[in-house]
Amino acid sequence: MKTILTLAFAVIFCTQIAHSQFTLKTDREMITINAGETATFTISFDIQNNFEASIFLALSTGTHQLQNGTAKLSADIVNAPYTSITLKITTEANFTKGGLYEFYSTGTNGGLSSSITCRVNVIETPRTNWRFVSNNKGKLNLVQQDANGYYWHGFIGLNREEAKTPLENWGRGSLGLSVGEGSTLAVDTKNNKMWFSSGKYGLSRYTLDGKNETVYNRNSSPIPGDYIKALALDNSGSLWVASDRGLAKITGNEWTVFTTANTNSVLGHGATTCLAISGSTVWVGTTNGLAKFDGNEWTSYTPQNSMIPAPFIRNIAVETNGTVWMGVSNDIEIDSIDSKSMVGLVKFDGVNWTLYDSKNSPLLKDNRVNSIAIDTKGDKWIATAKHLGAFDESNGAGILKFDNTTWTAYNKTNSSLPDNKIYWVGLDNSDNIWFTGINFWGVFNENGLPPFLAPPTGVEEQPEATDGITIYPNPSNTSFTISGADNILSVKLMNSLGIEVSRKSSVVSGTVEVDVADLVSGVYFVQLRTPTGMITKSIIVSR
Repeated sequence: MKTILTLAFAVIFCTQIAHSQFTLKTDREMITINAGETATFTISFDIQNNFEASIFLALSTGTHQLQNGTAKLSADIVNAPYTSITLKITTEANFTKGGLYEFYSTGTNGGLSSSITCRVNVIETPRTNWRFVSNNKGKLNLVQQDANGYYWHGFIGLNREEAKTPLENWGRGSLGLSVGEGSTLAVDTKNNKMWFSSGKYGLSRYTLDGKNETVYNRNSSPIPGDYIKALALDNSGSLWVASDRGLAKITGNEWTVFTTANTNSVLGHGATTCLAISGSTVWVGTTNGLAKFDGNEWTSYTPQNSMIPAPFIRNIAVETNGTVWMGVSNDIEIDSIDSKSMVGLVKFDGVNWTLYDSKNSPLLKDNRVNSIAIDTKGDKWIATAKHLGAFDESNGAGILKFDNTTWTAYNKTNSSLPDNKIYWVGLDNSDNIWFTGINFWGVFNENGLPPFLAPPTGVEEQPEATDGITIYPNPSNTSFTISGADNILSVKLMNSLGIEVSRKSSVVSGTVEVDVADLVSGVYFVQLRTPTGMITKSIIVSR
């Protein structure tokens, strides 16, 4: 028995000697960085007993995986004289999530091994959800992103060359158009065509480089009307055109005009107001209800033969499952809709009709639904002010979101929106929400804007404030100024959790200077109390 115990002790002792032939060491156990920065660890080797063989290196991670970023050793094998190597952990601003990440570097040779743990504490980059531009840079009327990722946009009051610049300066290729009120477009990337209409002047066709313009109007083509209300491309590449005098389709150079004869009186020669295509089904809004074309037959839905609550379909959007959403009114004249004629938002699933108005949604009593967009999750986004060319400027409820269960309202009280009058909303390929207001336009994403759409650090792109109060610069580094502050009774600065953070401030000639030099980077909220109520604005602290 003594011999066996002695042998066991000898094995253990020899194993300990073998494992001590080399030891990995790191210059630091943990590094704290901001997302977008790189943490670099220096790994050295403590060699014992004249060890001279190769050390093979491997890297593994802990349970908290680095989803957006990279971790890499500068070498996967070292030999004598065993110079130090590095472990670099690179993160991405706006995408790498905050938290503690562990990385295990292991050196081996046969039965020999040694490991170290390097920890990186990542402080997540605060992502801004909003970006605004004042209309003095051009009044945005529409934005559409094509299948190749290029943005197409129209600006009112600028020539074509000037209209190109606003989005091009944001880092993505784009083509700008000088447009009028009521413009619409459709981009056919497969056939290198862009179809465009600016209000009452017919239909134009361009190649995607903006050349080879062809104009279609009542004098030069079978198009039924020159006032184009909507355009839509179907799966075959045919363009559907809704006009003030009826509906048409163009396939190649062949026109089909839908009249009383070929639609069984569903459309006739009346005004078509909007279009939406889902699969092989075409939905057409008219001044006398909703029309559906399945490729073979037409179906009409009016207040006389269905439960649709109003005849005038102002705008329309269709979900991937075929459910139709509409803004409806009792008045057929877009620019003369009074506060009592709007009915609200209507959902039609093919069988049931559901009305959303001020009684069961955040819509105001005027029930204005000016624009509808549906994102890839099926959430509905709604602009709630009256159409931009209308004679009155009625109040809006901001931008509304509906996920089929819960309503969310983004307005100037609870968000960065400077005004509640939103005239149009649209979506790009990444579900960023584009919008226009009375004196501003911009883009929004609940989860934070991607880097190429987010405002550059230190550059202020805030709209003109309708309440007379502005905050600048935003983002801010060390301090910011609140102007138009003559009637402000109190100022509170709160973090994203709603907790007040006390900061030095001083009032000089109607402005308030707020010192934020010791605040960590992030989104904060400035709560201003005035004689007429509370105003909340966001401020980004970024370094």
